[in-house]
Amino acid sequence: MRLPKRPRALMHNALAPLREQAYAAWVNHHRQPVATLITLAQHEGWVTEADIQDVLDCPQRHQQLYGLFCATLDEIPRWLALTARRHALDPVNMPDWSPWVQLSVLDGDDDHYLALDAGCCWLHSFDLDALPPALAVAIVHTLELIGLQLTECCLIRDPGDMWLGESVQAFEELQASGFLEMADLWHYAQEHTGLLDWHDWRTLDEFTAWWERTASYRDPQSVWLQRWLRQGYRLRDSHQLRQRLLKQVWRWRRCPALKNTAWLRWLKRALLVLSRSSRRWPEPPSRALALQDYDDFEPLAFAQLICFGEVWEADIVDSLYESAASAGTGFRCLLHCHLLAWKPLRDTLEALAIGQGLLIGAVQANSRERSHLTQPPALF
Repeated sequence: MRLPKRPRALMHNALAPLREQAYAAWVNHHRQPVATLITLAQHEGWVTEADIQDVLDCPQRHQQLYGLFCATLDEIPRWLALTARRHALDPVNMPDWSPWVQLSVLDGDDDHYLALDAGCCWLHSFDLDALPPALAVAIVHTLELIGLQLTECCLIRDPGDMWLGESVQAFEELQASGFLEMADLWHYAQEHTGLLDWHDWRTLDEFTAWWERTASYRDPQSVWLQRWLRQGYRLRDSHQLRQRLLKQVWRWRRCPALKNTAWLRWLKRALLVLSRSSRRWPEPPSRALALQDYDDFEPLAFAQLICFGEVWEADIVDSLYESAASAGTGFRCLLHCHLLAWKPLRDTLEALAIGQGLLIGAVQANSRERSHLTQPPALF
């Protein structure tokens, strides 16, 4: 039932003090995140100092502060999307990535956090087999640097090392038997090992499929993958790697088969952005803010895996996400949210958006050049 206008106004005025008390209780408890995000909003120009002063002078200042806090929390995704768009290869046709991560404020035992929760799992798959091996390796190293310096992502071989470690050990044990035929290996595994207690092989066909997947993981056939694994895909010195990649890209500009490709344009852009970011942030800004305890959730990077079309990847993706679903955990990154750290928080969010733009640019380059290079140039 809708009250008449005057009684409705009387009810509103009568409840106003109680409503202000409720807002005051919430704002006072969340004083640090409220002050942090409003300071960020003022720095970005979303609100002015005069606006903040008007809110503080208002009789319902706690209600107004809460509204300002919520408006800032709503504005951050739009700011991140614009930042990402500026760093994509094709800003006009950029997909909407905002559903991938959701922002919220959480209370800890002794601190407040800005939580970045994965709203969905976003897999990036790249087909690099038709590229020159040196170019493909440079692309993957650049993707590694993006995940190390900027955004939350990881190569699928990182969780693959965890999930397939036992499979690789079993593969090497069976390989050491000297048998080459699948039937002989299957008989040896049944009669002379205890591997069937740890692996779900029920038939020869299942064992053969497992063998092929594990062999592909351990000894890939792609030339660029072999070269990349020989180099060591875990980064050692990111500065030296960036310098080496920039020199390679500078030389490749003279190669007729590469100079006009989308991949080379993306590499130049990504490496220049990474160089500028390293000068601005000698250490990744998230390192000082991110909570490193992942007992109750999976790292946010696992929600954004970088894949390369290998046959074993689908099993890793299914196992990883089924494990997270059965445990009731999501993919999350927690950032300390207090006033003295508002600038590192802002830098962390901006770095995340820059990295997302570069990743989207890589996807755009991959879709454009999928069939561009059918034969690698001889100099590679």
